[in-house]
Amino acid sequence: MIGALAKELGWLLSKVAPEAVAPEWRGAALERLIRECAACSLLGRRQHHYAAAAGKQAGGRNTAHGMRTLCAIVRCAQDDVFAPLDALCSDAGENPAGSCDGSRRRRRPRKRIHSVRQAPPLEQRFEGKLPAGLRVIVVGAGVAGLKAAVELQRAGAEVVVLEGSERLGGRICTQVIGPKGRERPVDLGATFVCGTSRVPPVNPIFRFAVDELGLSLAPKRREGPRANTFYDRSLRPIPQAEVDEAEEMYAEILDAIMEEGERASADEPMASAVARLISERKLSPVQGDIVNSYMSDLYATTMDKISLKGAIAYGYDGLHELVRGGYQQVVDALVQGVTSKAEPRFPVTDIRFKHYVKIVRLTDTGVDCVTDVDGDQRTLNADCAVLTFPLGVLKSGDVEFSPELPRFKREAIEALDMGTENRVAMLFEKVFWPEDVHFLRPVLGRYTFANLHALGVDRVLCAWIRPEAVPQLETWSKEEIMADVERLLKCMFNEAYEAPLAYEVTYWLSNKFSYGSYSFVPVGATQEDFDRLAWPVCGVPDLDEQQAVCKGQLLNAKTRLFFAGEATHKEDAYTVHGAYESGSREANRICHWWSKNHQQLRQGLGDKV
Repeated sequence: MIGALAKELGWLLSKVAPEAVAPEWRGAALERLIRECAACSLLGRRQHHYAAAAGKQAGGRNTAHGMRTLCAIVRCAQDDVFAPLDALCSDAGENPAGSCDGSRRRRRPRKRIHSVRQAPPLEQRFEGKLPAGLRVIVVGAGVAGLKAAVELQRAGAEVVVLEGSERLGGRICTQVIGPKGRERPVDLGATFVCGTSRVPPVNPIFRFAVDELGLSLAPKRREGPRANTFYDRSLRPIPQAEVDEAEEMYAEILDAIMEEGERASADEPMASAVARLISERKLSPVQGDIVNSYMSDLYATTMDKISLKGAIAYGYDGLHELVRGGYQQVVDALVQGVTSKAEPRFPVTDIRFKHYVKIVRLTDTGVDCVTDVDGDQRTLNADCAVLTFPLGVLKSGDVEFSPELPRFKREAIEALDMGTENRVAMLFEKVFWPEDVHFLRPVLGRYTFANLHALGVDRVLCAWIRPEAVPQLETWSKEEIMADVERLLKCMFNEAYEAPLAYEVTYWLSNKFSYGSYSFVPVGATQEDFDRLAWPVCGVPDLDEQQAVCKGQLLNAKTRLFFAGEATHKEDAYTVHGAYESGSREANRICHWWSKNHQQLRQGLGDKV
C-alpha cells in the first residue's frame, strides 16, 4: 500500500504544469524526485522525503511527514514542492506578501483549526449618500466601532463615538516600552494578521494594512527548527529530532481533530478528544509533553472548556504575521478616516473618551446612552446605536438595557465565553536567548515565550501566560509576576540572563473595558450563538421574537440597536479582521435601514410598523 501511494504521488508530480512547481524543484530536481517515488517502499513516519532529491541547495529539507494517505502526502507536496498560489497570483519577480523571508513554501496556519473557507456571499453594499438627518451613537473605539463610524460618516451620517477608556483601539494595545532613545513598540493585545494569502477571498485587514497603508508584516513560524525550541521538565532543550517526531504527531492530531469536530456534539470538550488521540498514537513521555504544550498554547482558555465542534472555524488562508511598528497603526488610520487610496478620507472627529456607557435605553425617538464621566452622569440621544461591547462586558452585567435584551440575545451572551491571553513584554540590553527561534516553549509551567526579536522587535522577549495560570496571576502585582518570569528565565539560561531594561504586564481578565481577550465557543454552546449576538434589536417583544425566526434579517422602523465586534462574526470570531468586517456589516445594515425608514421616522411615526 505504501509503495502504491508513492507511485501515485510520482504520477501526480509528473502531470503538474511547470509553472506550478517551485523554482528550486523544476527540471532535474523534480525528475529525481519522481524516480525516487517510483522506487520508494518506505513512505511513512520515519522516512525522510524530498531532501535526497533536491539537496539543501535546491530547497529540500530533512523532514519526516508521517503520512498514511495519498491526500495527506499530496498536501505535504503542496507545502514543499508546488509553488504557492500566492506567487502565481503575484507579478513576476515579486516576493508576495506573506512569504517567509523570501521562501516560497506555503505553510498552513495553525492558530485555528480550519475548515476550507468558502467565499462569502456578496452583500449589497450601500452606495451614495444617505437621506439627511441620521444620527448614530457608536459605543466603543476599537476596530469594529471605528470601522462602523468611518463607513457611516462616508454615507453622510452624524456619528458620535463613546469610549469608556482613555485610549483608542480596544483590545488592540500597542505600548511603547523602554528608556528614552531605546523605546520599542510592543503589541500587548492583538498582534498578528491571521491569514495573509493573496488567494481569494483575501483577508480584508491584510489588504487594508498592506495595500492601503503600506505596513510591513513579519511572518511567525509555529513548526520546524526555526519555529520552536522546547524545554523539558528539567528546562533542558529537547533535541530537534525528538521535536520533529512530536510535531509530526501534532499535525496528525490537528487533522484528526478537524475531522472529528465536524461530526462531534456541542457537549464534547476539546480536552477529551486530544487526550484520546494522544493515547492512540503511543507517544513517548517527552513527545506527549511537546504535543500537550502545543495544544495548550493554541487557545486563550483551557481545553476542557472549549467545545470540540465549536473550535472548527473558518479562517483566511496563509500565514499569521506580526505588524511591524504595532497594530495601533491600523487603528490610527481608521480614526483618520482612511478607507482606500482611491477614496477621500472621512476622519472620525467626535470621539468622547472616559464616557463609560452604563445604560442603553430605547425610547420613542431613538436610543439614549447614559454614560458615567468621572462620576458625572450624562445622556446622549441618537436615532440608533452600534454597540461594540466586548462579550466579557455583556456577560458582566455592568451595562443595563431598558427594556431588557430579548431572549435570543441573552441566551447567546450566556452561552458564549471569553478567554484571556495575558503577556509580560520585556526589553533587554542584549539577546541571551536563541535569536532566530520564534517560540521558546517549556513543556510545563505558567509561561511560553514569543521571541519578538526574531520578528523584528529588537531585543524584546514576551512571556505569554498560559490559560490555566491566568486567574491566579491576575491577583499578583506586576513586580511579583516579573519576579516569577525572571526565576524561570534564570533556570533556562543560567548566568547568561540579565534583568530587563523595561517590562509591561497585562491584566485583560480584570480590565473592566473587556473582561478578557477574545471570545470562544465553550462546551454546550454553538457557533450559531455568534450569529444571535449579531442580530439587531427593536425592544418590542413580538418584533424581537420575529427577529429570531427571521435569523436577524428583520429591519423596520423600530429597529434601533445594532451589534458589532469580533464575537458577532461567526466565521471570524476572536480576530481583528472579524471585528473589522462586523463594523462594516453593521454600518451597511444601518444605511439600508435609514434609507428605507427615514421618512416614517422623521414624521414621528416610528411607533407604527
